[in-house]
Amino acid sequence: MNYPKMDAEKVARLKAEVRRHLQIVISLYRRQLELGLHFLHEHPASTGSWKEPGMQALARNPYVHVAEIDQCAYGLVTPSEIDGSPVPAKKPTRFLTSSHSMVLELSKRCPGDHQHQHLVGRRCADAAFYSLPLVRAILRGIRDPAIVEAKAV
Repeated sequence: MNYPKMDAEKVARLKAEVRRHLQIVISLYRRQLELGLHFLHEHPASTGSWKEPGMQALARNPYVHVAEIDQCAYGLVTPSEIDGSPVPAKKPTRFLTSSHSMVLELSKRCPGDHQHQHLVGRRCADAAFYSLPLVRAILRGIRDPAIVEAKAV
């Protein structure tokens, strides 16, 4: 599929807008930390935002943890190009969080016992959601932070 090219000026404006948004989000995460509250940030593992200085500084905070998962380990599938049957989609995803229990819930990687299909074209849209097992893992991480972190003290 051929997509129209955006002009360089428009791309630069969009990137600047995304960076401003990211800085606002990072400042909110820092405020959460100051208040002793938790946050959860998610983006695909290969996204350039992880290399932004503000995000790297936040990740170095001793109260912040990084978790990386493969979403196929949480049941992510998309329709096969051949017959529409469900096929695992790896979709490496990184999380940044202040909750140790969230990291424990978000620790699954691909077991390597299946083939993946690439997320291109329509399959990108089919994978633009969290599978039910991933949602449940996140909810467990939200529910249990005081229990897990109290044990760690």
